[in-house]
Amino acid sequence: MKKPELLAPAGNLEAFFAALDAGADAIYLGGKEFGARQRAKNFSHFELERLVPYAHRQGVKIYVTVNTLLKEQEIASLYRFLSVLQDLEVDAVIVQDPGIIHIVRRDFPRLPVHVSTQLSIHNANGVQAAAGLGCKRVVLARELSLAEISAVSQQTETELEVFVFGALCLSIAGQCQLSSFLGGQSGNRGRCTQPCRRLYTQGSQSGYYLSPSDYNALEFLPQLMDLEVASCKIEGRLKSSQYVGQVTSVFRQAIDLIARDGDLEPEKCRELNGQLQSAYSRPLTSANLSGTYTNSIIQLHQHGSMGTRVGTVVAVNGHSVRVRISRSFSSGDRIKVVSPQGDGRKNAFTVKEIRSVPEKGHKQENFTEVWLDVPVQCRQGDVLVKVGSKDYYSSRGAKYWLEKLKREVEPSARRRKKVIHYVPARLTAPLPSGMTVAETASDLLSWQLKVSSWENFQRFSRERGYDLVVELNRQIMHRLAGHERKVFQRHPRLIWSLPAIHFPGSKQRLAGQVKRLLNAGFRRFQLNNLGQVQLFDRCNEHELMLSTGIHLPATNLAAVIAYRAMGFTAVLLSPEMDRESMEMVCKRAPAGVKLALLIFAFLPLLPTRMPLPVTRKKVPLISPHGEQLFPFFRDGLTYLIPGQPFSLADNLSRLPGADMMTRVIDFSFYPPGFTPASLLAKIRQGKLIPQRTLFN
Repeated sequence: MKKPELLAPAGNLEAFFAALDAGADAIYLGGKEFGARQRAKNFSHFELERLVPYAHRQGVKIYVTVNTLLKEQEIASLYRFLSVLQDLEVDAVIVQDPGIIHIVRRDFPRLPVHVSTQLSIHNANGVQAAAGLGCKRVVLARELSLAEISAVSQQTETELEVFVFGALCLSIAGQCQLSSFLGGQSGNRGRCTQPCRRLYTQGSQSGYYLSPSDYNALEFLPQLMDLEVASCKIEGRLKSSQYVGQVTSVFRQAIDLIARDGDLEPEKCRELNGQLQSAYSRPLTSANLSGTYTNSIIQLHQHGSMGTRVGTVVAVNGHSVRVRISRSFSSGDRIKVVSPQGDGRKNAFTVKEIRSVPEKGHKQENFTEVWLDVPVQCRQGDVLVKVGSKDYYSSRGAKYWLEKLKREVEPSARRRKKVIHYVPARLTAPLPSGMTVAETASDLLSWQLKVSSWENFQRFSRERGYDLVVELNRQIMHRLAGHERKVFQRHPRLIWSLPAIHFPGSKQRLAGQVKRLLNAGFRRFQLNNLGQVQLFDRCNEHELMLSTGIHLPATNLAAVIAYRAMGFTAVLLSPEMDRESMEMVCKRAPAGVKLALLIFAFLPLLPTRMPLPVTRKKVPLISPHGEQLFPFFRDGLTYLIPGQPFSLADNLSRLPGADMMTRVIDFSFYPPGFTPASLLAKIRQGKLIPQRTLFN
């Protein structure tokens, strides 16, 4: 059986060397900017200049993450960074932002592009769209089952990469705005504060409703290898060298055994799983690989690493704690306090000193008691678990490994090519062959109103002064069936918004509905996933007007131009954009593309395929800071909607270029008790909406 590439993470030098020694075929890592793990140490240009050739000497590839959404004012720095990476001959860049894909393929053609899982590609159409943009590999969404991965692999020749171990995001990757909305730290810009890991309350019950277990695909590795996926990826750029080395070693053994024997014996699988359990991860789950999410996907009273139990607190004296030892531990180990109350305290610390209890002896191996200084709150009866420890790599420290690189690698006296600079005008690209679109979107009205229910469609379709956008969800499809031409005759200007997520199996249903709408005469569509462009690739009509929706990111000019090159005539700017970025994009936007700006919405902060342990009654989850999150269930997904609306209505006169953009009001989601019709006039009049947030 053919071996897939084993791809390991590295967030620091210690983890880099651990991955090398454990048998990784490739390592992915980030620079000091533009990576989705900004909390990791990451790597300077000085370090990259040495570790890339060092890895290449070992036959190991290096992929560099550029997998965040960039602001317009950051693009010039990106050009300098990409110039360095191309000069170093890294093996690929991992990219989320369609604008960066456009930049790399146009100005840095020697850099292969791997599409990040953050671009939410979860079907064959998405893979084909990425390949059409010149991308070599696609990292598939972790929500897919084995059967769905198989369906995608059978329809494409493009390299596919799948995760096999590591932390799971609750949200479908690339679609989460929870951290950004609640704290201004965007997960799409590498700054996620993980609000999903907090303790929430729903009704009278508290728990970690949004904190999934860690992913483990070891049991399904033979089937994944049988599908000939190109790469098996381990998550963990924020993890220790011990974790990276241990997990990489396990999957190295497993891949080699399966390649030799065609399968993994049950006894060996149990043995390797035992080693993974001791890698200081959370409880493990195979997620949706079997086609159904396991019951272990979310455990209400467990949100962090399980660790290894090492003792129980028997007495507390201020910050000094007496512990009855059940397993040995040492200075430098990372310990977590686990309370029976499960109250979510910040409860991890590093052991500085271990003091014996004289009257009880001091030999840990005899299960005696010791005193520890514990800088976190601790109670009698609490359990101490070890969640990390120093290994060969971390005990030597980053300085040791950097000196090793400096000794063994002399940066080549390569002829540095001239750094490519950012020139916005140079990004303009012709449309792809085979598709023509309306030359402009000038027939768009200055306002759009989006709805997601048949009732709201009927209510608001009678009003004038805006283009109506209707979400093409299952309820709408059901009510529309057989009446497409009749609806077109009454509402020829309708814009149909395609759902952002349609997994393999639902593709034909969506494609069939789009075809019926086209046959009925509709020509205006809003797309929310890269792969949906494929549904219109045979359309050759001048009147076709495609626009991007909220789920296709646009935070810089390059993204706007990339969408224009794909055939879009209207682009919705991301609500995560700040004022400065918006102003720069508006000034530089090319003719022939209409910009749109979201003015009002109860934003879908987080869509997930995972079954959440929440009630289906209209009861919000309450965060530790009092924020409300309402679960909505639609088309097999759960969405979390804030109780607080996003609104720029009273700021329109102060927003750069707002008078030239289409202003969008989105009533796709709203909490119980909210009546859209009552606020519509106020929003359009620019009045202050009570309790609104300006977001970023």
